[in-house]
Amino acid sequence: IMETKKPFLKSTRLFLDTNIDWELYAKSIFSPKYWDSLTKKQKKNFIKLLQKVHIRKYAKHFSANTKFSVNFDKPTEYKLLRGEQFARVRTTVKSRSHDVEFDVDFVFHMGPERWALCDIYIDGLSKSKIYRREVRNIFRKKGYAGVMKAFRNALSKLFTTIY
Repeated sequence: IMETKKPFLKSTRLFLDTNIDWELYAKSIFSPKYWDSLTKKQKKNFIKLLQKVHIRKYAKHFSANTKFSVNFDKPTEYKLLRGEQFARVRTTVKSRSHDVEFDVDFVFHMGPERWALCDIYIDGLSKSKIYRREVRNIFRKKGYAGVMKAFRNALSKLFTTIY
C-alpha cells in the first residue's frame, strides 16, 4: 500500500490489509449506486488510495506504548442484510494515560474466508456514512476524477502533517 522504512507502519499495514474488507468499505463510502457505475480499474485504484489515506491517517494512533482498556458492553449482534452476514461488536475504549473514554462499535462482514471489519462507529457516528456524504457531493459535481483528486489531496496533507 505505501512504501515506508518505518517497521511499525509496515506491521500496521499488514494487520489492516488482512482484517479490513476494503472493497465493502469502499462500496459503502461511494454508495452502491455510484460504486456499481465505476469500472474495475477505477474501483481498484480507489481502494488502493483509500487504504493509503486510512493507514497514514490512523497509524499514528497505534503504538506499542499506548495504554488503554476495552470493555465489551453487550453481546455481539448478528444481522443478515441483503443476503450478507454482519456482526456488530459494541465496546467502550478508555485511555489509561488520559482521562478519555469513547464508544467504539466494530461492524464485521463475513467474507468468503473470514470475518473482516467493514465499518467503525465512534460515539455513534459511522465512518463510512461520514465519508459517503462527502464522496457523493464530490462525485455528483466532479465525477470519479474529483473524488480521486480529493483523496490524493488528503493523502498529501497527511504526509506533510503527521511526521
